Amino acid sequence: MTAMNDERNQVLTTRSWLNVNWLDPRLTWNATEWDGIKTMYVPYQRLWKPDIILVNK
Repeated sequence: MTAMNDERNQVLTTRSWLNVNWLDPRLTWNATEWDGIKTMYVPYQRLWKPDIILVNK
């Protein structure tokens, strides 16, 4: 997290990062039914990423 403080204008600007992980039971499978495949990698360009904006005014 980074923060910038502008005391003259009474503005505090912060930048932070949040890593989120989840397990979706709809995306699980029995590896024995799929030739032992336990992991599947998907290029990041093919993933949906929500736009998240936090505003506090």
